[in-house]
Order: sequence, then structure tokens, then C-alpha cells
Amino acid sequence: MKKLLISIVCSAALIVTGCSSFPWVYRIDVQQGNVISQEKLNQVKPGMTKRQVRFLMGTPLVEDPFNQNRWDYVYTNQPGHGKRTEKRVSMYFHGDQLARIEGDMRPQPGAAQETKPKSQVITVTPQPPEKKGLFRRIIDFLGY
Repeated sequence: MKKLLISIVCSAALIVTGCSSFPWVYRIDVQQGNVISQEKLNQVKPGMTKRQVRFLMGTPLVEDPFNQNRWDYVYTNQPGHGKRTEKRVSMYFHGDQLARIEGDMRPQPGAAQETKPKSQVITVTPQPPEKKGLFRRIIDFLGY
């Protein structure tokens, strides 16, 4: 009887540890790498300097110390219960100038000109005057 109880408890423990495979268990979305958007990629053109490419695309995920003329941008996204997707873009430089772009996504010619510049409205609200505390008023009165 004691062995049966122990085997039931062990079986229950094994079943409970496998709960992560049930669909109602929450799993987080995992995003890693550089976010590669088509909008940013359309702005990248051959002939740009490394500094300009870094400004538009961000720091590359992989910058090979042995081949400094190649930058790799990798973005992976795995939804909690979905399939993992991966985007890769490699940029090749000749000296300091961008020579070519390879990968899953490429710049679409003419798409950068078609996009309208987004206008931004910035409203500035005046801040109310700061209330001074007792210590601050004493310091101001003494002239420090």
C-alpha cells in the first residue's frame, strides 16, 4: 500500500511538471536582436558610410572582428505559443562605403520617396511656478 501511494505521488509530480505544454499556460513573447523594419531598410542606400548605416539601422548584432567589412543584423521573434520567425540582413562594405545588402529583407526601390514625411505636433504646456520650501526660502533670503 505504501509503494502504491509513493508511485501515485511520483506520477502526479511528473504530470504537474509537464504543465508547461498545456495551451492555457502563459508563455511570454521572446524578441531578440535588432528590430529590422522595412521603413528603415528603405532609407539605406549603397554608398552610405558606416556611420550613416549605424545611425539608421542601429548597432549590428554581429560585427566580425576578422571581417570588419560585413555587418549582420538578426531579429528573432517567438510568440508564446507560436513558431519562431527570423529575419536576417547582411551589409557589406568596401572601405567605409556600403557596397551591397543581402538577406531576407532588402530595400524596395522608390519606396523611400513615396513615404510622406510624418509631421509632429509638439505642445508645450507652461509649468506652474515651483513652490519653495522653508529651507530653500532661508537660503535665498541669506543670499547663498
